[in-house]
Amino acid sequence: EHARKYYKNIIYNEEENLRSDQYCFFKISSKHNENFKAWILYLHDKNETKMDFINELVDPFYVHRKEFIESMDKKNIGMITSGSENYFLSIINEEEITKNSEQLKLKHRVYSVRQRHTLSWLRELQYIIFHSTGILIEDKINFEFVAGNMFAARKQVITLAFSCVHDNFFEQGYRPDGTVAHGLERFYFYVNHCLNYNLKRLGVNDEQK
Repeated sequence: EHARKYYKNIIYNEEENLRSDQYCFFKISSKHNENFKAWILYLHDKNETKMDFINELVDPFYVHRKEFIESMDKKNIGMITSGSENYFLSIINEEEITKNSEQLKLKHRVYSVRQRHTLSWLRELQYIIFHSTGILIEDKINFEFVAGNMFAARKQVITLAFSCVHDNFFEQGYRPDGTVAHGLERFYFYVNHCLNYNLKRLGVNDEQK
């Protein structure tokens, strides 16, 4: 009701709470894809203790709003994110996970397992998109992405990404790493490459190829 006071066109959608913002995004996209415009700005809530996280990822869309709007008009850009260096990461591949885990204490090895699960989901999604479309970007199998799931993306990017996902991929309950949601967080950026789009990080001069 609060949103309806300020916006004319509101689609309200309620989904089962699996404690995954990605699950709700997936379900809404499945039901309302035809209502999506050319660009989708995807934001989600976070625990109040994570306000610094939200500020770094969301504020640039307001601070650099002119750049944001201009970027959406560029035909070579498929995703737009915060330019924060804190969340600009590279995929940790199989060898790196193994090397990083060598010195882990027994109680911490669960983190290594979760990293492997996330990477396994990413690899599965990359296989699915290759199997269904024939697209394989060999030099981008391991790529850079912006963590946090706060971004603007072309409808084509989201539609293609979710065409590789099934309801059954999502599991009940929150996990800090190792789920299909964490694979998806990375996969959007791979799909962006598959569609031959660049990534624009707001406040950063160069576009990421």
